[in-house]
Amino acid sequence: MKRRLLAIGCAACLGGGLLYAGWIWNRSKAESIACTFHPEQGTVRFNLQINGQTKAVEFNMLEVKTLLSAPLYRSLVHNQIGLDQLSPSAEFQIGKYRHRLFYEPINASLLHPHTEGIITNDLFAPSPGTDGREAKRGTRLTLDFQNGLLQIEENPPDTAFRVPKGTLKLPLFRSAEGLYYVSLPVNDGTLYPFLLGLGTKNVFLPSGAVQFIDREASGYVPASGVVPITLLCDGIEVPVEAIALPGTHPAGIIGTEILARYLVVIDYRHNFLYLEPRENRAH
Repeated sequence: MKRRLLAIGCAACLGGGLLYAGWIWNRSKAESIACTFHPEQGTVRFNLQINGQTKAVEFNMLEVKTLLSAPLYRSLVHNQIGLDQLSPSAEFQIGKYRHRLFYEPINASLLHPHTEGIITNDLFAPSPGTDGREAKRGTRLTLDFQNGLLQIEENPPDTAFRVPKGTLKLPLFRSAEGLYYVSLPVNDGTLYPFLLGLGTKNVFLPSGAVQFIDREASGYVPASGVVPITLLCDGIEVPVEAIALPGTHPAGIIGTEILARYLVVIDYRHNFLYLEPRENRAH
């Protein structure tokens, strides 16, 4: 009988820093910064440097393009003398980690208060180094929602590392649009893609993942509204209330209602997602 996952949180903190007891890998070159988790919006916000200017941004894994507020966009493009202003790019920097990204404007009213942009997976994912940008092999990103810490390890080595007992390990896939997803069994065991949904708190179902017999008992109809389901993550049952939306949605979304229960490690270079339960550190 499969173990049922209890309500769990993310990692404990010791002396203001991340407590990575049991995690074995070289973090000597990792950059750590403070971040703020907003559970109602399912977002994480932090400060970074954009062409040397300190700006507050939101990390949203459901966006495809890096977006900057219209005033910031105009300011950066205006200073991009001698460069292609039709495809503007800027250097984004966190500590010593830096990456040049293309960006597009967004109306400031569409951003959360006190932020000037939206950062996507592009900042941390592998890059082929086209269009004059430096090639990047990808990072290993650690999110500690509870303690408000984000850590970036650039170009993590290929050597295997040890993870704490009970940590869930899931293969990570990248769509043609640059979104990252995992493939998970739902209820009866059928596999469905679920996008990593930092950017929303909710869990959304792919179309047709759950169906019910219609009132006339003449067939099955897709579920709608809030639906209790069980996801099978690395052999562990994770019960959650998901939302089934009308229309066609090939992929579901795993929002922070699930992600924030864990210490989350996204290995962009080696394409794995690690979820460590808080109960690992409670003893």
